[in-house]
Amino acid sequence: MSTLAEDLRAELIADSEIATAVVPRVHYQHVPESVVGSYVWFSRSGSSDDDDRTLGDASGQKYHFRELWDMEGISSDLASAQALAGMLKKFDSHQSSLGDGSVQGIFVRDHTEDYIPRGVLNDDGFFVGAVQFEIIGYVPGS
Repeated sequence: MSTLAEDLRAELIADSEIATAVVPRVHYQHVPESVVGSYVWFSRSGSSDDDDRTLGDASGQKYHFRELWDMEGISSDLASAQALAGMLKKFDSHQSSLGDGSVQGIFVRDHTEDYIPRGVLNDDGFFVGAVQFEIIGYVPGS
């Protein structure tokens, strides 16, 4: 059974624009020191139950689960980092398949201007285009 991180990585690599720009440099939580060129880094940043609960809901009722993921397009040149962020934004309102699993929906938002990138841990002068994925109703594949 796949995990959300594995399915998310597979979906990113399956996108032809992202594949051309960075494959196989799509990294979950850790970037190897040997990476050269542009890449995508991502990590889970939080989760929550659906906001639509009410006080009268029956116990044991199933809710849509939400996962928040930080997604960063990283490059040594500003235009490439911005282009990678634009490629990630194409996933806004994505529904159904996600790698081997499925989702009810993905919603993409820009990060705030004071967001601190986590996919660059050195002083090499990389540019980062950062967005956040909100993934709702993920079901792993079999």
